[in-house]
This record gives sequence, structure tokens and C-alpha cells, in this order.
Amino acid sequence: MALAVGLAGYGAVAEVHARRLKRDPSARLVSVFGPNLTKAEAFARRMEIPRATDRLEEFVEACEAVIVASPTACHFEQARAALQAGRAVLVELPPCTLAAEAERLAEEAARSGVVLQCAHTSRYLAPYQNVRRQIASGCLGAILAVNYIRCLKPRERSWQDDALLHHTAHAVDLFLDWFGDCEPLAALTHPKEPPRRQVALLARGGAAGEIALSAFLSYSSPWPRAETVIDGEAAALVTDGFSYLRRNGVETLLELDAEETYESAIEQQDRAFVAACRGEAAGIGWQETVRLMRRLDRLAEPAHPC
Repeated sequence: MALAVGLAGYGAVAEVHARRLKRDPSARLVSVFGPNLTKAEAFARRMEIPRATDRLEEFVEACEAVIVASPTACHFEQARAALQAGRAVLVELPPCTLAAEAERLAEEAARSGVVLQCAHTSRYLAPYQNVRRQIASGCLGAILAVNYIRCLKPRERSWQDDALLHHTAHAVDLFLDWFGDCEPLAALTHPKEPPRRQVALLARGGAAGEIALSAFLSYSSPWPRAETVIDGEAAALVTDGFSYLRRNGVETLLELDAEETYESAIEQQDRAFVAACRGEAAGIGWQETVRLMRRLDRLAEPAHPC
């Protein structure tokens, strides 16, 4: 029998989860939850999900596993409610606001004996996976520095995102994945913006902290763009994480459709979660999520207006 999966949320990322889960014969979407029943029902009809509800308890009861793809501020409470009911959970990044909350979710999962995973989506993006392999192979030589830039086009939303907890988290997560560690040094926010709409961070990576890591995230830049540059002693890589990967700025190693790359990453991640729910060793362990949240805690402490 296919795993009965519920989807908390009816926004853009929830739609990708729903569309891609339909391609997995080992899973079936049985319910969608959200605070606006009209929107939840419309989403359910569009995505051919048999049930929609604005009652969290009713939603959880109908599922064996839950994917939390609701606004950031809802992630922790919805994930905790599902875990307490004995449901496996995959929660979008950020899963919560503090490492202590991530540890509490781990305790709930252990108490219920269910799978708990976070959407470390950037680790599944094909260009970044290729970067990881090249770093590990040593073909770039010693890594000197990485500069990650992500500026997103302002979006109309009913909720406010947090650049440090959300998209900066993806940068820090990549640094942890590629180099084993990421020691935060400082984070700055812009004084004229709402809290943490723009964040610049500096960190050190590698076993001896020998790699200079920097990132800039903005939700209000007039020039939406994404670029990650990895400088090694032997070669350099540049990628937007979605559509291309180039060596030394000129040699094209990958050329991809950005939307397909993104959706494929979510599909791989969701399939790994479903496989883990069936007892397979699949997906990214929650200890990686706790490790990431601890680094974000340390970045948040010194974050102050520049």
C-alpha cells in the first residue's frame, strides 16, 4: 500500500511537492491543510487531492506522513503536532527558529518512533552536487574562498520571510556539506529594511578554518540574481545553483533548465523521505538539521544593523 501523505500548505513550494509526489508510486497524497479552507479546497481540486481541511488535528489523523510546506512561522508547531500524533514529518527549511526547537522536534520523533527530516533542498540541486564531487575529488586544488549571492525578486505574500533563517540557511548548509564545518564570524542586516530582509555573513570553513566563506542574501534587491563562486588553487567554479556550472568562467560543465533542476531536487528529496518512512536508509538525517540550526543561532546572536 502506498504511503498516505498529507501536505500542510497550499503555496508555490507545496504545489511542487504535490506535482512531483504524483510521480512516486510508493506515495499517495490524501489531504491538504491550511488556515483558509477555500484556498485549501481550491488547491486540493487543482492537484487532485481527495481531502482538504482547515483543522490541523483532522488533517494529521488522515495521514501516515506529513510534509510541512506552510509559511515559515508555522513550521515548528505543525511539525510538532504531527510528530506527537505519531506521524513521520518532512519539514521545509527552516524547520524552526532556534536549535533548541530542532532538538525538541528530535525528542518528539524519538518518543513516537517516527522519521523526521528537513528539506535540505540545496544539497539535491544538480549543480551543487557536482560542486561537492569536484571539491571532494581534489581537482580544484585547495579551496581558498566561496562567495554565495542570492537576491530574490520581491514577492507579495501574506507573511514575512526571514533572510537569515531561510535562504541564508541554504548557503550555510552547503558550506557544512562541502567542507564539513562552517564557523560563523559575523552577520549584518540592513537598518532601513524590515528585520532580516537583507543579510551579509562571513564565516570560516574546513577542518582548520582555512577557507573564507561569505554570503549575501536580499529580498529587496532591484537586480534578482544567484551566483556562487568557488575559488580553488587549481581551478574555480561558478554556478547559479540551478541552470549552469562553469569552470574558470568559460568552460561549461552543466547547462540545465532551472525549473526542472529545482523540481527534480524536491522530487529526489521527497522520494528519499518516503523511502525512509518505509525503513530504508535514505534522506538526510536530522542531526544535520540540528547542526545547521546551531550555526544559525550563532550567526543570529551578533547580527546587527550595519
